[in-house]
Amino acid sequence: MRRVLLQIMPKQISPTQSVQISVDVQNTGDRAGDEMVQLYLRDVVASVASPLRELKGFKRTTLKPQEKKTLTFALTPEQLSLLDQNMKTVIELGEFEVMVGSSPEDIRLRGSFEVGAR
Repeated sequence: MRRVLLQIMPKQISPTQSVQISVDVQNTGDRAGDEMVQLYLRDVVASVASPLRELKGFKRTTLKPQEKKTLTFALTPEQLSLLDQNMKTVIELGEFEVMVGSSPEDIRLRGSFEVGAR
């Protein structure tokens, strides 16, 4: 099985908006199978130390031979927040990297979006 497309909408949001992540998953084999799609996020320009990859969602899907499905994840403002130096929950402006794979070691698609002031 392989993933063929990653779509991030919109590419720029305000700190109060959510972002939609869609990924096409296709079974390229001749047998039905399950796929666990995991969504990871990284705050590229965080002012405090943050994880290189943080799991933000996952979905399991069963695909028939040659079947293709689109899976959609919503990243909310709460999922984009972190604790700043003063231990306050904030959403920092800047770039966020999206990574999709079947495990942290098997990242197959990457993309990004930006949180900006609006």
